[in-house]
This record gives sequence, structure tokens and C-alpha cells, in this order.
Amino acid sequence: MSRTHIVQGANLAKKILYNVKQDICTRLNTQYVTRAPTVASIIVGSHVEARRDLERKAKACAEVGINMKIIEMNSKTNPHKLSAMIQELNIDENIDSISVQLPLPKGFNPLQVSSQIDIRKDVDGFHPFNIGGVSMGFNTFTPNAMQAIISLIDSEIGIAWLEGKNVVICGRSDHLCKPLQMWLQGSINSTNRPGANATVTLLHDMTNPEKVYNEIAEADMIISSTDTNSQWLTGDMIKPGCVVIDAGFNRCPVTKQVFGDVDFHSCNGVAGVMTQTPGGVGPLITAEFCKSVLKSSTNSCKSSQGVDLGNDIRQFFN
Repeated sequence: MSRTHIVQGANLAKKILYNVKQDICTRLNTQYVTRAPTVASIIVGSHVEARRDLERKAKACAEVGINMKIIEMNSKTNPHKLSAMIQELNIDENIDSISVQLPLPKGFNPLQVSSQIDIRKDVDGFHPFNIGGVSMGFNTFTPNAMQAIISLIDSEIGIAWLEGKNVVICGRSDHLCKPLQMWLQGSINSTNRPGANATVTLLHDMTNPEKVYNEIAEADMIISSTDTNSQWLTGDMIKPGCVVIDAGFNRCPVTKQVFGDVDFHSCNGVAGVMTQTPGGVGPLITAEFCKSVLKSSTNSCKSSQGVDLGNDIRQFFN
């Protein structure tokens, strides 16, 4: 059995958070900055995973010196009230960034909500303008999960390794799989956000099962983020030496144990490099969130030309 390098995302996350903390301390001490970076985090209702995610972010923000203002809105809140709150935060000069916890209760359209956030404060990277910027190679805010995987690849393998490689993405989520596909197949010579020049295949729940197995068997890298609630990716499906990144998130309803899409034990010894859930991609997502909050507080971000696309986008929901 060959040896598999297990990526400890938690270790890389600690390095990212350390750098964020040092940067904030330096700015407060030497650059005439009067306050710490401030993020307004809105949570609607009491969804258990949304609250757990918010707690992780709040803990990380406290550790690095970011001021998090938590705004709790009960499950009876309607979209109009949430919209009014976002607009209030958009014009508040003491708020650098805005984050809305997902999932939202029934009756809310996540795309409509994200489209209302000022693109310069959109640290979740969900605004259609910022998502579209990824495909054009712009240095816009990107979804934290996507940036976490990019940082992981850059640190453990090197982005240049991806050039010409076959990458398979399992899943088609708007906030990870689709934008990640655009970045992976983007040009490595892009001036603002270099891509990876990889050949990318995106598989999903309606893909022919035979094609799923064939594509995975030939993949140099597999990134999985599906909603199957099972460890479906097994060692007999993958090519020896391939890279496996498990971005799936599931929780056993009985034991409450967190697990991913990848059967770790059967893939260990077959894959060349792989992550493990928990402890792989998850901690990096939180770290990238803090890094985006820091970015939103910089003068270069604040002085960039604001584009109010909210009204144009919202017309499609009226």
C-alpha cells in the first residue's frame, strides 16, 4: 500500500489566522486606523448548522481582533425586514462587511438576499457580480469555501501542478462547485486572479452513473461536495496517486458525528494526497472568512468604484 499524504487543513487555517491577526495589529499601530475591521453577521431563525457556523466564525474573529456584530432576526422575520436591515448596513460607514448565514428559513430567496449586499462588503462572495467576476478573472470577493480549496491546493501541491490535469468536481452548488469550476479552467496568465489551466468535468445527481465512474477513474484530482449524506466515494473508484479533496459536509442524525463524501479508510493508501472530514476544508473556510473581512476594511476596497446592481437584479424577483 502506498503512502497517502493527509492534508491537515486546520494547520493551514492557523497560519492564515495568524497572518490576519498580525496584519490587523500592524494597521492599528502604524497606519492611523481608528478601529478594528468590523463585520455584521445576520442570522435569521434558529437553524442548528447555521448557528454552529456563526459560532465558529465569531470565535475566529475574536481570536484575530475582528469586531463581529451579530444581528439575530427570529424566524417570523419577512424578506422585507431583512432587506431593510441589509440596506441599513450597506450605508453604515462603521460596518466594513456583511454576512448572512445560510440556510435561510423557507420563504427567503438566497440569491435575492445576496444581491442586495454592497459588493464591497460581500465577504461571503455570493453576490452575482462577485461570482461573475471569478469567471472573468477579476479579483472580486469569492465564496470562502472556494478560496479555502484554492489556498489548500496552493499550499500543499502548488497551483502550477494543475495545468493540463483532469479535475472532476462532484456537485453543482452555486457557491462552491460552479465558481470553482470557472477558476480551475481559467487562464494561469490572468493578471488579477490567475486560474489553473486545468481540464474540468462537473458531475452531478443527473449525470449518467457509468459516466460518473469513468470520469472519476481517470481524474488527477477529485473535489467532492454533494448532498448525498453518505461516504459514497471509495478507494476502488479512484486512480492511484490522485488528489482527493473532500468538501462534503454531513452530520449523522443519531451520533451527531460530522463526516464528508469520501470513505477515508478505503481511499487512504490509494490517493496520493487527500483531506479528511472533519479537520480538512472546514477550518480553512472560517479562516478565509476572516481574511475577506480584513480585505473589506482596507482603503483600496472601500475606495473601489461601487456598483449598485441590486435594483437591476431584484427586478427579476418582482
